[in-house]
Amino acid sequence: MQRARTEIFYLFLIFKLTIAVSFRSFRYSIVQAPPQKWLVLAILWELAIVAALVALPTSRAAFGIQLPTARDPGIIAGFSVADLLCREPAKSAPARGQRRSGVAEPGTGPESRP
Repeated sequence: MQRARTEIFYLFLIFKLTIAVSFRSFRYSIVQAPPQKWLVLAILWELAIVAALVALPTSRAAFGIQLPTARDPGIIAGFSVADLLCREPAKSAPARGQRRSGVAEPGTGPESRP
């Protein structure tokens, strides 16, 4: 049970960070709108804080988790990358569907012309 709690703890933590990176823009992909340096710095700071907390036996006992094994970072990174790869194409899907359905984008209709 403690092993599963450990993996879920790290998965939730890293998923939240990938969501922060991915949703810098709701319209553009992570390649078109890369994360700002302050966001990257905040994520690195968060990882450093978590690493420091997990290093303390009392905080591990409070959360009911263990130190990650050698395979845990690979599993967590794999799930996070898979989540990111699923999320990026989904962000552009509604925009393409709206253009095909005949709904005009804001500022392109006849009322916006001088």
